[in-house]
Amino acid sequence: MDTIEQTLAVATEHHRAGRTAEAERLYREVLALSPGHPDALHLLGVIALQGGRAAEAVDLIGQAVSSDQTSPLLHANLGHALHATGRTRDAALSFARALALLSNQGEGWANVNALAGLIRRYDDETRRAAAAEVDAGYKMGDVMRRQSLLFLLTGDLAHYESITRAVLAEPMRFSIPSIHYAFWGMAMQMHQGAVRTGDVGAFASGDLLRFYRLMVEETARRFQLSSRMKRQQPRAEVKRVALITNQMLGEGHQPTVDAFDYARRMQDEFGRAVVIINPNAMAITGENGFVPEYSYNVTEDYDGEQTIAAFGAQVRMVSFPQKRFDEEKVQAIVDCVERFDPDAIVAFGGSNVVADLFADLRPVVCVPTASGLPTTKARLILGHAGEDSAEQWPADLKGRFRPFSFGTLDDSDSRRRSVERLFAYCLEAQTA
Repeated sequence: MDTIEQTLAVATEHHRAGRTAEAERLYREVLALSPGHPDALHLLGVIALQGGRAAEAVDLIGQAVSSDQTSPLLHANLGHALHATGRTRDAALSFARALALLSNQGEGWANVNALAGLIRRYDDETRRAAAAEVDAGYKMGDVMRRQSLLFLLTGDLAHYESITRAVLAEPMRFSIPSIHYAFWGMAMQMHQGAVRTGDVGAFASGDLLRFYRLMVEETARRFQLSSRMKRQQPRAEVKRVALITNQMLGEGHQPTVDAFDYARRMQDEFGRAVVIINPNAMAITGENGFVPEYSYNVTEDYDGEQTIAAFGAQVRMVSFPQKRFDEEKVQAIVDCVERFDPDAIVAFGGSNVVADLFADLRPVVCVPTASGLPTTKARLILGHAGEDSAEQWPADLKGRFRPFSFGTLDDSDSRRRSVERLFAYCLEAQTA
């Protein structure tokens, strides 16, 4: 062979093809010509690990890492070798060093997720040590990425508190889509039970609630919505209702089915003019470095103004399937609602940014689709089930709570009574 690089190239071809004996011979030939060559040491270590010789792999890959501290791959494979020997804390720290290096290089979600998953299988103390290693090696200035990654590793709510406080302190540092994406990312992780340390209730009713309200207010201000929205004077009756939901996906999606059922009952059984506004305003594509990556689907067939049919009924819907949350899209949604000029808005879902844009100007009643504290700005907030209570809620939300039962599809009488009660609350919201 003429050069070390050529020898390595041939060796790695043998390695990929499974001819490990030939690959090992050539890797050792490289080391004879260039003692301490990190690539040859590393790949010899990989062969040892693949052959079940974990201690030998730790020695070889460890020597490679000593020669080259900048390679995420070397640190990651050292982590695998250490894990195979039972040295889990040392393995976690190696994975953490690889993770910090990848993050500093702007690596996308796939490899970051894989490394984070390797660390998250360990006990809490080990996970915290790995997170501290990532934090020490992290060089980027992105608070969203850094703190959400540390939360992913530890489950410590303090990292989400850091995100919310950074935004609350200096909101202009962050774009509206970025704030929006972080909110949904945090909400989803909390909903999935990822918190291991911290008071979820206090955070949800404190920093996260303030974060959400700021997000709504900043959206209205920065997207210049005030000139597009008018304050509604109280009206004697509720004849026109805009039901705004976060997303309509089709008959296999239970919130879609419930939203359609409420709309068609208001229309067909009570004679109201109803339109479903389907903004697809949850986070659809990544707007910042928040991890884990978060997105929801859209049904692209639901586009523009149309009539949707299900269960023998038809309801008018205006849908915005664009996979973004930006000024143009939000202005178009607001203009649509204003043209319809509803007597009341039903916010279907407890975190409904589009409905909450109208909360200070029109009667908005929140119908949560699950129990628990909503983040809504609606004038009235209804319970999800009869046993729901606002006892632990912040005072301003508690004053807007009204007892309510969501009702079920298979109990037509209970659902009808819930719609009757909803209309009563819509009238009350005129003066709330």
